[in-house]
Amino acid sequence: MRVSVTMLQYDHGLIRQVIDVLGEMCKRRLVERYMMDAKEIVGFLDRFMDKFHHGKEEKFMFPAAVRNHVMKQEGMDHLLQEHEEARAYVRTMQEALKRGNMPIFYDSAKKLVEHMTHHIKEEENEFFLKIEEGLDGDEDMRVYKEFEAFTNKMFTEDVYKATESFAQTIQDDILGPSYFERMA
Repeated sequence: MRVSVTMLQYDHGLIRQVIDVLGEMCKRRLVERYMMDAKEIVGFLDRFMDKFHHGKEEKFMFPAAVRNHVMKQEGMDHLLQEHEEARAYVRTMQEALKRGNMPIFYDSAKKLVEHMTHHIKEEENEFFLKIEEGLDGDEDMRVYKEFEAFTNKMFTEDVYKATESFAQTIQDDILGPSYFERMA
């Protein structure tokens, strides 16, 4: 198991938890009732999903994968385009909240949830499997150390602890404790 891949998969778990809550908020039309939480979710999507997680992939993992012939440039370009699409949805959601345009918010949020659900599956079921097979241990550790340096430079020391707490609190506050476990 490659450490760098494990870290990105862990990020995916936190992102999925929050977008699952967002998806339920949209289905149940709860955004107006939980407006502050909705704003915090959009902030999370911008900070953690995009700047933190996508930042690690774009700056370190994808280039290492191309450099080590684990992925072709076209594959990286495809994933980068998907990141841009997610950014556009988040920007639209931010603007919709500022303007109080809830139909636009709901539409963009639903599209983001669908997009990121698909994107994460694609990365984990295709790209990460190739990394596991093709990236040697030394290169994996180099990428992991780049992740650590990036995290220490750009984010708080407790980024994971804070994100875990946020994801669980948002889920419990909006949907109730153990909501997804009860629904399984």
